[in-house]
Amino acid sequence: MATMPRYFFGVLPRPDESEQWLTRLAAAGVASKLGRRMFAMANWHQTLSGRHFDADDTTIARLLQAGARINASAVTLRFNRVIWTQGEPERRNHCTLFTQGRPVEFDALLGAVQAALAEVGLGDSEGHRPHITLSYDAGELHPTVQLIPIEWSIDEVLLLKGHGNPYRYDVIGRWPLLPPASPQHQVDLFALG
Repeated sequence: MATMPRYFFGVLPRPDESEQWLTRLAAAGVASKLGRRMFAMANWHQTLSGRHFDADDTTIARLLQAGARINASAVTLRFNRVIWTQGEPERRNHCTLFTQGRPVEFDALLGAVQAALAEVGLGDSEGHRPHITLSYDAGELHPTVQLIPIEWSIDEVLLLKGHGNPYRYDVIGRWPLLPPASPQHQVDLFALG
């Protein structure tokens, strides 16, 4: 079954990053708990804006203009746990990779995306937190799984088109972010906090 195309700003991990993450998820038992219910690695993403469904050429042009206006610094996220939750309203269980804390640089990036969208008349009020959804239909609930932190440096913003059967994301536009605003702090990779 085909889905209505949707356009939004987000970030995709590189294939080599996804492979490393999958290895870490497999070692922690998450991959075996999800099995075929896990999203394809090519669909793992961080959302940065609301979705524009079945956008016309004018809306897509405005989204591209907004992308060129995004002015933000790169940010590093540190995923350290996987959580299963009951989804609403469909009652299917979700499985999500969550970060350790919420970097102020992430909020600054979200603010820059929203400001750029507002400048072209497409602002939205959706809130986003740092996470990667691994499945919206994760089967049974499981206890939280702690991970050795997975660091992910976000250094560009993408305009993505989600569509098709099987569902996939096509990159419509990409814009580099500025160098990190503050020096990266050394993190104990064995801390599970």
